[in-house]
Amino acid sequence: MRRALLGTVAAAALAAAGVLLPASTASAALGDCPQGQFCVWDDDNYSGARMGWVGNDPNWHDDGWGDRADSLYNNGTPAAYDDVRVYMDVNYVNQDLCVARGDYYDWSMDDNDYSSHQWTASC
Repeated sequence: MRRALLGTVAAAALAAAGVLLPASTASAALGDCPQGQFCVWDDDNYSGARMGWVGNDPNWHDDGWGDRADSLYNNGTPAAYDDVRVYMDVNYVNQDLCVARGDYYDWSMDDNDYSSHQWTASC
């Protein structure tokens, strides 16, 4: 019983810290992101409107998504550049996080703070 409780507490602590987890534990809503894309949603828990990219985007404001995303998921395919660096500002300035292929990110502390991204060889 104690081991199960500790596991639950540890999982809650990781979630509260905004730790990236494998997509296998993600909500079914992640299935809305097509294979090969980096997707963002404008609400927590991968809900609301969704935008997806297969390439780099130096200015999300041009797409109407600057400072709008609440949830992120890298559903990229294995390739030389399959991780995604996410930036607070346009033109790849002020990197905030890197989302490895298959990982997702949903942490309300960073709501609506992102403005560009680029695919990279590794986090």
